[in-house]
Amino acid sequence: MRLIFLTILLGYVILSSGQNVGIKTNPPDSSAILHLESTELGFLPPSMTTSERDSIPTPADGLVIFNVTDSTLQYYNGECWMHSYQKSCDECFFDIVLDTAF
Repeated sequence: MRLIFLTILLGYVILSSGQNVGIKTNPPDSSAILHLESTELGFLPPSMTTSERDSIPTPADGLVIFNVTDSTLQYYNGECWMHSYQKSCDECFFDIVLDTAF
């Protein structure tokens, strides 16, 4: 069923090139190629592990995934994969482990 829906949606997008598409919204926002709107459902990006993400040969700038290894939304900025809350590729993160042995 999903495959049929995605095939129809992709066909519609291809046939209506130069137009924007809205799902549950009319009219779609003119600045968006795809405008989704719902008060009951959310958007689910592709989920993958860090190694699966890193095996994408040439990710497009702006490509978005949900990293199940880190449980974070990430996007490719043309240089590196960034967590949605990062400001730059150079921003560092610390893994803090509490030592309970005194």
